[in-house]
Amino acid sequence: MRKSLLIFLILIFAQTLSPAQNKEIITLKKRIADLEKRITRIEKLMRLKRKMAFNLDSIYSKRRKGTEPFKSIKNWRMLKIGMRDSTVKKILGEPTRISAGKYTTIWWYEWRDNRNYKIGHASFDNRRKLILWVEP
Repeated sequence: MRKSLLIFLILIFAQTLSPAQNKEIITLKKRIADLEKRITRIEKLMRLKRKMAFNLDSIYSKRRKGTEPFKSIKNWRMLKIGMRDSTVKKILGEPTRISAGKYTTIWWYEWRDNRNYKIGHASFDNRRKLILWVEP
């Protein structure tokens, strides 16, 4: 008896929902599905970001100590405007990244020191002469 009464009440309640309420329920279900997709994408991006950070750490840790003269501020202070890029390379060592433009080339020196990210750069003109630098 109770089961049939409960089923009867559920049927009456379901019929009393207006079409507007049904549309609202459908809209909410779509929004929930969309949000779940977005969360999945964000989680994938976060995993990728952690993986990339790990890769950077492993790259920086693979370098041998003592082979990174660009970490010494004394070496940066030996630079002079007009030096050839070969001379700068002897002083600072190999750059970690190079950006080449139409009129200038920039050598980037990047590393992590404890928990800090450090970056310095040296800019060269078309004649491969030093025009400016920024110490880390």
